[in-house]
Amino acid sequence: MVSCAHRLGAALCAMLLFDTASAYASCPVLPSAERLDRGKHAVTPDDLLGLRDIGLPAVAYGEPSPVAVAPDGRHAALVLSRAEAASNSYCRGLVIVDLEGRERPRLVDSGGDLITDSDPFNGYYTPDGGQPTIVPVWSPDGSRIAYRRRDRGVTQAWVANVDGSGARAVTADTVDVDAIAWAPGDGVLVFADRPGVAVANAAIDSAGLSGWLYDASILPDYGPRPMVAGPIGRRAHLVSLGDGTVRDAGPEEAGLLPPELAFGASAAISAVTATGARAGVRKTGDALFFAPTVIDIDRPGRARVTCRAGACASGVQHLWWNADGTRLYLQRREGWNRETNAFYVIDPASSGTPRLVLATTDALLGCQLLPAGLLCLRENATAPRRLVLIDLGSGSARTVFDPNPQVASWRFGAVRRLRWKNNLGLEAWGDLVLPPDIGPHEKVPLVIVQYDSKGFLRGGTGDEYPVYALAAQGMAVLSIERPISVAQADPKVRTMADYYVVFQKDWGERRSQLSSVETGIRAAIATGAIDPARIGITGLSDGSSTVRFALINSNLVFKAAAISTCCVEMRTTMTYGGIAWAEFNKSMGYPPASNEDEAFWRPYSMVLNAGRMTTPLLMQLADREYLLSLETVTALREHHQPVEMYVFPNEFHLKWQPAHRQAIYRRNIDWFAYWLLGRIDADPAKTAQYRRWDAMRTSVRAGVAGSGP
Repeated sequence: MVSCAHRLGAALCAMLLFDTASAYASCPVLPSAERLDRGKHAVTPDDLLGLRDIGLPAVAYGEPSPVAVAPDGRHAALVLSRAEAASNSYCRGLVIVDLEGRERPRLVDSGGDLITDSDPFNGYYTPDGGQPTIVPVWSPDGSRIAYRRRDRGVTQAWVANVDGSGARAVTADTVDVDAIAWAPGDGVLVFADRPGVAVANAAIDSAGLSGWLYDASILPDYGPRPMVAGPIGRRAHLVSLGDGTVRDAGPEEAGLLPPELAFGASAAISAVTATGARAGVRKTGDALFFAPTVIDIDRPGRARVTCRAGACASGVQHLWWNADGTRLYLQRREGWNRETNAFYVIDPASSGTPRLVLATTDALLGCQLLPAGLLCLRENATAPRRLVLIDLGSGSARTVFDPNPQVASWRFGAVRRLRWKNNLGLEAWGDLVLPPDIGPHEKVPLVIVQYDSKGFLRGGTGDEYPVYALAAQGMAVLSIERPISVAQADPKVRTMADYYVVFQKDWGERRSQLSSVETGIRAAIATGAIDPARIGITGLSDGSSTVRFALINSNLVFKAAAISTCCVEMRTTMTYGGIAWAEFNKSMGYPPASNEDEAFWRPYSMVLNAGRMTTPLLMQLADREYLLSLETVTALREHHQPVEMYVFPNEFHLKWQPAHRQAIYRRNIDWFAYWLLGRIDADPAKTAQYRRWDAMRTSVRAGVAGSGP
């Protein structure tokens, strides 16, 4: 048994274990209790930036619920987060919500930094700017809540008193706490860490003294430091809240923690009751994607019931048993390109046939079945995420907690769902957002935002293109939900190796996504509200790939473009991406770096097409990715094409810093307002920006685009 002081020293232990919540008392986590102004105003970038989030900002199915229901079933706990650009930080707090609506939400702890995550990439832990879901955990007696909180660069286990009398860190680990659970007994917490990460980093530091070997662990665009190889197993401990002593947990105690997934794996979809009834989704085919499934239902002393009905055949997201184990509920994504959330109930004692109880195109996340109904996080195109309780009999919903009541004062234009198929017959859809003040016969510019349109329309994948703030400036926005990939649609795909070959063959995925975007644009133009001569296009990650492919291959003319990641080029991809990525690309059919196969690259390479890349292009990139853009930017500048690039420090594939996100929002609005509306912001601080853009515009009109600054 080891005390906190023995592990880290008395001074550091005291700093971490003592209550620090008072230091964050001024952080406005909860919405104001004051009556909101009933006047409507146009949506601004700062409005969108300041939204309060429960769980991950994006709609992500398959994540654990960020809402924890108390043992009494009458309260829930959640972590609320709000970006603050002025301090380039996040206001974060642990909030208790009364599910019966008798009390106002209470803040029982506040503070801490945003926790970002690393994804497995070619066998290595690679930071990407994404976030893990933080799940609070109630003590068995309901008097305390444990959760993970990050301060001073380390994630610790914190415990807050439900009565609001204080919160404190109860671990003082040197590496991040990875998972937590309550142990039986009085005031004992189980927590897990991965000490192997610290060991691996120490070994990397030591190797650096004699030079790092350039191998698959180095991603040059991230820097010369090797990545930590995975998987690294976690270790479980027990900590006493009374005296801070820590000891290793036994297998039974470690089993209380959330299960550890295999490196890069997804959790199985299953449900079990206290009496031993089980239900689980089982694939019946060997296709890698969309193989038919069934639901097996096993109850003690009874024969297995297998649901083979359509509702059980594909798209199942979650399973729940009711309290007495007599009915099984399932959530399924179905319909046109899986846009509908449907809930079914199965009575295993009767026919075992699913009965539909609710269907909606709203996003429903983190749902939990309670005696009073289904507790879910719900959002749609014009309503950000809020906590609701859904009556499964009537389908009616009651809002339990709305973290963003200020949205009621925002002025939205019309939002219309458009549906279409691309040239391969793959289903797609998009939300067409019109400016609030558009006239009945007016035609306005259109900006394409990709490639996820589920839930509230914030800023597309990566949240860099503020949909409603663009619309407030007089531009329509088509927010696109992309179709499934060509490889997902191919039933012959059995392995990931098969997947990548089909994905890449003859640039098949790029052609499919471009067809979807072009068809969506034509559907928007057919509404009569869009000026086909003023179209802009945006994207991050796969969306950026679609933008670049479109600028080379589309028959449509784009007036302006903006991307958040760049690029894939003949001379760059196999070098700055590193050895592991080069080998991966070769497995998909890319030629090696020593073979400059221009015929292969010409449909996708902006370098090889730089002489005709006249669409003004804005690039706002992370410092860990910008090296991959240099070949492209150099070629465009050498051909005097209109391009401008910004690099943001300490950023990843998904940019997480609020000040950066604010700057990106504002610059994207300026960019498209300039090129599509001919509008200039009178702010004197932007004089140099518009001087550069004026030079670009003059050169484009003359047929010879100007260089950069």
